[in-house]
Amino acid sequence: MSEVALRLDRLGRIDSETKQRFLRRLFSRHARDVLDFISVHQSSPDRSCCSGTTWIDRKALEYYRKGVEAGEQGIGPKGFREYAGHFWGFLETRPYMRARAGLAATLNALGDVAAAISNYRDMLRLNPNDNQGIRYVLAGCLMKSDDTEALKTLLKQYEEDGSNTRTLIAFRESEAGDEKAEELARKAWKANSYVPAALAGTKKVKPSTDGYITIGDEDEAAYYITEWGFDWLTTPGAVDWLTKVATEMASTRTERRVVQ
Repeated sequence: MSEVALRLDRLGRIDSETKQRFLRRLFSRHARDVLDFISVHQSSPDRSCCSGTTWIDRKALEYYRKGVEAGEQGIGPKGFREYAGHFWGFLETRPYMRARAGLAATLNALGDVAAAISNYRDMLRLNPNDNQGIRYVLAGCLMKSDDTEALKTLLKQYEEDGSNTRTLIAFRESEAGDEKAEELARKAWKANSYVPAALAGTKKVKPSTDGYITIGDEDEAAYYITEWGFDWLTTPGAVDWLTKVATEMASTRTERRVVQ
C-alpha cells in the first residue's frame, strides 16, 4: 500500500459522510492512491463513492458553460462594468455567479486546475466581499498547484481566515521547532482544538447536518479536514508535529486550571 493510502487509513475514526467527501476530493488529485486504499477495504461503504462518474461529470461541464454564457449575455458588457466590485449585491447577477462557481468546481474535479483558478480569481475580482466563500476553494486549488506565494497572498488578503492553513505553509517552509510555525499552530489550536486530533485519527468529528458551520466546533474541524486533510497527511511529519504542539497546549491549559 502507498504512503498516501496508509495515511488515509488513519481516517478510519472519522464518520462515513465526512470520509466520503474527503475521498471525493482526493480522487481528483491522486486517483491511483485512493483506488489502492479502496481495494484493501472491499467491504467498506465508501467504496461506492469512487465508482463511475457520479461527481466528475463532463455533461455538467457543458451545462455550466451554457449557464455562464447565458448569464454573460443577460448581464451584458455594461452590467459587468457597473456591477464589478459588488457583483453579488444585485439579484440579477447571482444565477451567473452560481453557474460560474459550478463551472470552476467541475473544472477542478476534472483536473483542469489552472482553468478553475482563473475562474475563481475573476469571481473574487467581480465580488471581493466573497459572499459565496470562493476564497476557500481557491486556496485549495492554489495549494494543489503548489503556488505557495499566491496562496500566501490570498490568505493575507482575507487575513481573518485560514489559521491552520497558514500553519501548514509555515511548517513546509521551515522545520519542526520553528518558532513562527509553532506560534501559528498554537493560535490555530486556540481557534479550533479539534483539528489536530481529527487529522491524527484519534478523534471522531461529525460534520454539520444543517449546512451551517460552528466556528471552533467539531463540524468546522470536519469541514477543514475535508478541504485540507490531504495536504496535511501528505506533508511528511506535519501531523505528528501538529499533534505534539496541540498536546503541549492542552497540557498547559490543564496545569493552569489545577493552579487556579
